[in-house]
Amino acid sequence: MNDSPAPHASKSELRRRFRALRRGLSAPERERRERGLNRRLLAALGEQPRRLVIAYWPHDGEPDTRPALAALTLTGTTVALPVLGPGDDDFMDFRTWTPGAALAPNRYGIPEPATGAAVDPARADVLLLPLVAWDRDGGRLGMGKAFYDRTLAPLRGAAAPRRIGVAFAFQETRRLAVDPWDVPLHAVVTDEGWFTF
Repeated sequence: MNDSPAPHASKSELRRRFRALRRGLSAPERERRERGLNRRLLAALGEQPRRLVIAYWPHDGEPDTRPALAALTLTGTTVALPVLGPGDDDFMDFRTWTPGAALAPNRYGIPEPATGAAVDPARADVLLLPLVAWDRDGGRLGMGKAFYDRTLAPLRGAAAPRRIGVAFAFQETRRLAVDPWDVPLHAVVTDEGWFTF
């Protein structure tokens, strides 16, 4: 576990610290960690057929899971990625994606599927969620825009789809402050292992 900031550290302080750590990885260290993470992810998700996995396009130093996602598409798994609504809409939609499919940048510069079928997140088997920090109670600290929390609010208490945070092991912190609107995780996968809550 990372040496966590003081318990009174604000979410913005935690975001600054963990984003800097994530972005500060050297290229060889990032490659090593992502290789381990993708191996774990593919081994777990490849154990049983999955009909639909919703993932994310890496941004701001987030772990790149595209190698595992590309391998999953070869097994017949459908992969979908988020698409932000137009203007100031604070919700996401999801569209199917395959390696090599056309992408277009959203208002934050993050590539999104330019085409692809719309996907209902409630019908997914697995949701792979990016995060800035996580704790062993299933807490997830995101980038602060709450897109995932708003979009997934109807699924907050549901056992399915399985919500899996994706992070480097050093993004773990002792305890995150939880707001009523936060959607908890079922598990986290890192370069060092799986953690189920």
